[in-house]
Amino acid sequence: MEKQVAVLIDGDNISAKYAESIKQEALQYGNIKVFRLYGSVNSPNTKRWYPVMPKQGIMPVLQISYASGKSIADQALTIDVMDLLHSDSIDIFCIASSDSDFTKLVYRLKESGKIVIGMGESKTKEALA
Repeated sequence: MEKQVAVLIDGDNISAKYAESIKQEALQYGNIKVFRLYGSVNSPNTKRWYPVMPKQGIMPVLQISYASGKSIADQALTIDVMDLLHSDSIDIFCIASSDSDFTKLVYRLKESGKIVIGMGESKTKEALA
């Protein structure tokens, strides 16, 4: 049976120019069952994803930031990952972010026996890679 993959993109942190690369890399691991982008509606970087998402089949999960400097989108991504983990329908999690704040989440997924693929730019901290 083909592995089921969840691709979760930190749109505030990853450039839209990587959309196709992220998709192609994830497809090497199995069937993409969940393909989502998380970001703040006010983030210029997230706004660059708007024309890309429909072309790639990415579902937007956009958040309103109520305080400057705080990323509510990271929290939404984390909550969704935990929901997916407990649904037991995902075998592999691909997290596209250069934000080391997701390190604990990655450790938690691995503790649960899940395969985690980290995708990020060269600025990504080694702990997340």
